Amino acid sequence: MEKTMALQKIHCTHCDELTANPIFNVEDSERGTPFCCNGCKAVYNLLNEKGLEEYYEIKDNSDSKKRSSPVKEVDDKFTYLDDPEFQKDFCKNENGQVSASFYLEGVHCLACLWLVEKTPEFIDGVNKARLDLGKSVADFVVSDKVKLSQVASEISRFGYTPHPLKKGEEVEKLKQKEERTNLLKIGIAGACAGNTMLYSVGLYAGADGLFAKSFEYIAFIFTIPVMFYSASPFYKGTIHSLKRKLLSIDVPIAFALWVAFVASVYHLIIGSGKVYFDLINTLVFLMLLSRYFMKKASESGLSSDGLSHFFQSTNVLRKKESGEFETIHAKYIKKGDILKIMPGETFCVDGEIIEGSSYINTSVLTGESHPVKANISHKVYSGSVNQEHPLLIKVEKMGNETRMGEILNNVEKSRNERAPIVTKVDLLTKYFVGIVLVLAIAVLVYFAIAGELTTGFNRALALIIISCPCALGLATPLAMTRSLSKATKLGVIVKNEAILESMSHLNNLVIDKTGTLTHGQFEVIDAKELSQKRASIVHSLEKKSHHPIAQALCRYLEGQYNLVEIAFDDFKEQLGKGVVGQVNGFKYEVCTIKDEDRNSNQKVFTQIGLYENDELIGHFILRDTLREDAKASLTALQKMGLRTIMASGDNQDVVAYVAQELSLSHDNALSNMTPEKKAELINSLDSTIMIGDGANDALAISRADLGIAVKGSVTVSLRAAEAYLTISGLKPVVNLVELSKETIKLVHRNLFFSLLYNLIGAYAAVFGYVTPLWAAIFMPASSVTVLISTLIATRKMRKMGGEN
Repeated sequence: MEKTMALQKIHCTHCDELTANPIFNVEDSERGTPFCCNGCKAVYNLLNEKGLEEYYEIKDNSDSKKRSSPVKEVDDKFTYLDDPEFQKDFCKNENGQVSASFYLEGVHCLACLWLVEKTPEFIDGVNKARLDLGKSVADFVVSDKVKLSQVASEISRFGYTPHPLKKGEEVEKLKQKEERTNLLKIGIAGACAGNTMLYSVGLYAGADGLFAKSFEYIAFIFTIPVMFYSASPFYKGTIHSLKRKLLSIDVPIAFALWVAFVASVYHLIIGSGKVYFDLINTLVFLMLLSRYFMKKASESGLSSDGLSHFFQSTNVLRKKESGEFETIHAKYIKKGDILKIMPGETFCVDGEIIEGSSYINTSVLTGESHPVKANISHKVYSGSVNQEHPLLIKVEKMGNETRMGEILNNVEKSRNERAPIVTKVDLLTKYFVGIVLVLAIAVLVYFAIAGELTTGFNRALALIIISCPCALGLATPLAMTRSLSKATKLGVIVKNEAILESMSHLNNLVIDKTGTLTHGQFEVIDAKELSQKRASIVHSLEKKSHHPIAQALCRYLEGQYNLVEIAFDDFKEQLGKGVVGQVNGFKYEVCTIKDEDRNSNQKVFTQIGLYENDELIGHFILRDTLREDAKASLTALQKMGLRTIMASGDNQDVVAYVAQELSLSHDNALSNMTPEKKAELINSLDSTIMIGDGANDALAISRADLGIAVKGSVTVSLRAAEAYLTISGLKPVVNLVELSKETIKLVHRNLFFSLLYNLIGAYAAVFGYVTPLWAAIFMPASSVTVLISTLIATRKMRKMGGEN
């Protein structure tokens, strides 16, 4: 009897990932709590066991748009964390306490923040825990009487794989110092501006005599720290620009500040004329605040860690002279060492197999979705994953010398060679600043020659004040800040706001297949001639294997059948063939289906058979399934004018089948693409976006005009990319392309308003229609106009955000 299972995807209770093969707790008879994997099920049960069910309430109420990934089952003793040499480099030990920082793989929302910071309540020895959710970095303070390895193991049980971070990084310290300095300058400018405005209200209301003079002197005192401390970034920017013989936006700002300050002090001393202390303080405060928010919005993108982090973020077993194995951190590996790589572990070096045989997943380097067979003398490379059996390898290359290291170095070289983008706003500002300065000087000289120096000074000052490029300077940052914020809500973290400008001009889209268009893992799509007994036989055999096909079969069977455990008398896992066992005189084998039993209509899929005494009694069909939104997203991108090209390391048959499903032409579906070939493809195209997830995509991502790493990408791809998707699928890419086009429209509209205002204001100032006082009053009008324009945005932007 043939039985074909209909697959309907449901959400995992723990991580919300969609799965067609859910598993359940044994006691869950009604199957109301599905899980996508055993890792998520284990964490769910652990949270309930420790009375931490509130985690799920916080997660459901969180505003975070980032969906978590399925929990990785980590078999890691973390014993290297207790090594004194390691703790010397990575930990701080004082007053009986050990401080350590970890990058926690798997954190994604406020519930994770709550759980990590609650660890002192349920992990013995943890005295303090703090998590930076944006960076996924947790700082722990533990008792020196407790082994750090035990704490790390307990944390990993909750689905967060801890990677130690080296202490005392100077760059991070400098960034924190700069952050505190910037906030202090903003705070001082804001406080002084607020107090100055209070006294200026009295002056504008008509206060005179002693009161007016007192108010002016008090305002002067409040302006001193602003001019000589808070405004220093503008002076540094001006000096830097003039040294490079350029006119930046800082030049007229600094010039206007000092002209207004000197004029105000002069008028204060002689006892007549207007003072502009309130204008100075308010201008500095608003400009500093705008720059700070823009910087923070940009920093919400991914930080680029050092190259060493990629190679030194794990531990490994090293063979000692005695023949025993010790656990060490990858940092301490030396050339010639003998390492034992267990199933499921990632190779952190290049080397040669000297004992054992296994299947190795090289997709991170090659893009090939199927594991390759590796025996003695076979070369293995950093970044690949051992799939089945333990291997002994001899270390040949480490760090930057490995093939992965060469890719990383090329990525860095490509990034460093990029010329900075000179935007329209930069060019416009340069000419505008120069014209304003020349015009102000001309007005002053003209009236000085005419014997009306005071009139000339007032008109020149009014021109500088009313033409101060605040609105011009805010037009782009405000639009970019709003768009960066909206991009984050739509599932895209952008490293650099310039992406939003450049993306609207790109014409080609090159996209990886495995893990980008597809889910990147095997999934059973059909099962025939399978009873409950036969399902139990397959499950009992395959659950002992680490092969990805075996794991896919187990996930499927656990979600579809009520399984029973079957004890086999003789179990063997045959490399390259499958698993075999005997029970009650019958030999059962789960292996690649024989040629005579193969379904020729589904040759591009992986076909697995269950054999009883060499007779086929069960048939499975597996494939790496397409993401649900892949075809619709590619169609939408094509309608936006992008030529879409699929570049995959997979074989031609698989690529051709996927291309057919996505309605891509043969010319736009490229197979057997190595990292180098992908980079060459990018170099041969103009105006290109590259989307990928593996290290094999990193070089191409770095060479592209715009690189995007999808959710779940490896570290090297994240480092090379300018944008990162926090939501699975390609819909965020469609949103990003549309958002970039709308952002440019918004920037142009803002620039139009600011330039129109400045042109009218400059005309009025030069011909004496406005005084410096009225110029100070009208000056914020352009900034307010730009702010309102930005808040209103465009119709499509409001629609994308679900705004009214």
